Amino acid sequence: MIETISCGDFEMKCLRFGKKGARPLVVLPGLSLISVMTFAEPVMNAYKIYAEDHEVFLFDRREQIPDRYTVYDMAKDTSEAMDRLGIKDADLMGISQGGMIGLVIALERPELVRALALCSSAVGVGEDAERIISRWKGMAESGDIKTLYKCFGSDLYTENFCKQNEDAFELLADMVSENDRQRFIILADAASGFDVTGRAAEISCPVCVFAASGDVIFPMALQAGFAKRYGWESQVFEGYGHAVYDECPQFHPRVEEFFNNN
Repeated sequence: MIETISCGDFEMKCLRFGKKGARPLVVLPGLSLISVMTFAEPVMNAYKIYAEDHEVFLFDRREQIPDRYTVYDMAKDTSEAMDRLGIKDADLMGISQGGMIGLVIALERPELVRALALCSSAVGVGEDAERIISRWKGMAESGDIKTLYKCFGSDLYTENFCKQNEDAFELLADMVSENDRQRFIILADAASGFDVTGRAAEISCPVCVFAASGDVIFPMALQAGFAKRYGWESQVFEGYGHAVYDECPQFHPRVEEFFNNN
């Protein structure tokens, strides 16, 4: 069920499903051209493993985002939406940019987070990510959405997955509205310069880094390095790229196992 959460001067959509009243799981998705709320049914099916033991709350970014909107702003808004729903001590799964948001929430509002799964994400945006996201942003600014989706394919997924889903990428490109395009540009810009390496050691909840060997945005060595630096757990999926969370059948069971073991 999609709910619209009213938070004073903004609204935020939330996809809510699973076992009502059970331990809350907050899912923060990554950067995308089209809102995940558009694909509610497929999302619930993909995340059904969590619905057995959790009440799942998947948050979008706020509606009508301002012209400048940082990861810290996203974290503040998401925290406020969690407050409105009475969510605290939640398992939190942050994917890519959603992981950055999760890190800030764990730092600024530790009472909201029981355990953090950091999926294909990082404590700081490095040169690889800056270069790739800048290229995406440039394509969005020029309106070349079909090429942008081809880049998503090659940058995020395995070659086999891309071949199997060429038609789907074409269809998605045709669905992108002018508002979607402008929104994406702002959200892409928000990632630039993100860095909490100086504060990440302050995070008190259990953290597990879920990384893929072929991630070109946040390379495995980078993710393994900061996991070791902060004493966090880490799990690596061989043979997958950044979007391992969409492709690997073992991904979500291992995230759920992390939550259940902590």
